[in-house]
Amino acid sequence: MFKNILVIGYNGFIGRNFIEFLKLKNKFNLYKIGSKNSEKDLKNKIKKANIILHFAGHNRPINKKLFFQKNFLLTKKIIKIIGDKKIPIVYLSSVHVHKKNSYGESKLLAEKLLFNYSKKNLTSVYIFRLPHVMGKWCKPNYNSIVSTLCHNIARNIKTKLFKVNQKIEIVYINNLIEKIYSLFSLKNSKKYKFIKLKGFSISIKKLKELIFYFNIQYKSANKPLFKNKFESNLYSVFLTYLPVKNFFYQLKCHKDKRGGFLEFLKDKNFGQISYFYAEPGQVRGQHFHRTKNEKFLVINGKCEFVFKNNKNKRIYKEIVNENQFKVIQTIPGYSHKIKNIGKDTLKVLVWANEVYDKLKPDTYSHKF
Repeated sequence: MFKNILVIGYNGFIGRNFIEFLKLKNKFNLYKIGSKNSEKDLKNKIKKANIILHFAGHNRPINKKLFFQKNFLLTKKIIKIIGDKKIPIVYLSSVHVHKKNSYGESKLLAEKLLFNYSKKNLTSVYIFRLPHVMGKWCKPNYNSIVSTLCHNIARNIKTKLFKVNQKIEIVYINNLIEKIYSLFSLKNSKKYKFIKLKGFSISIKKLKELIFYFNIQYKSANKPLFKNKFESNLYSVFLTYLPVKNFFYQLKCHKDKRGGFLEFLKDKNFGQISYFYAEPGQVRGQHFHRTKNEKFLVINGKCEFVFKNNKNKRIYKEIVNENQFKVIQTIPGYSHKIKNIGKDTLKVLVWANEVYDKLKPDTYSHKF
């Protein structure tokens, strides 16, 4: 496995995410080159490298000249400094290399340089022709439609979109990082290889609709529903673009003389997580369900759970406190109630197998 890793373009979107990942491994000597480093720095760090991760590049510079400076001339400089050493290189290219524009042309020229380097030095070069990459720390309102939509929708900023029915392919940053990391365990194959990452295809219109949906769901008790892993990853990415003030939101608590009750999290497949509290001496429940079933966990205080079999009228009791970590389950056809028999406020976490429906509550009063 390669030990000395040089990341060129460490302060870019992909570079930052990759370095964060490598630090978690805690078994590499990590060297970094960014836009503010000198050519001398580049030479010194290339000397120490076992593998070079060439992430540097421009995809939306202020002038065409910068495309060739960062995407072509920098690659040429790296190869020149390496000389005749056999240092494997990972290069992040683009699916747009064959487009007739400065960006595509500069990336393709860089690929050709690396092909010749691999052939001459008999060393591995891995080329990733990437589609759109989504993830945290990507600059919004620049060149990423995902980061732009996440950032703007979270702030109620309108975004002008074009070709909304056009489909784009999107790769998740973590999948890219793990694929690059897998190359570290390979021996020097002395070959030039293209690495293909399968992304998720989605229209710009659908992408926008999903992010709008996430912007509503994240601040409610309703758990977002995901149709696939892409949507789950996209939701995680969306959360990273929230303003800090939106890390928090208020739930509605229904209060009466007994205490309070609130819904924390729910969806139609998972059911519902709720929380209630009861003051000393107060009783909650006193009802039964025909189908609904629940799990109770006491997190503060002491209580008595009482069950009554509605068929044979037998009564069962159980005293539970916060130190037991005991789960109490309600059973269909059994009436149940819970009484706070302690001196402190009773606090209980509840899971129900279904979301509460006002029209079909499946809750029938039965005092006993």
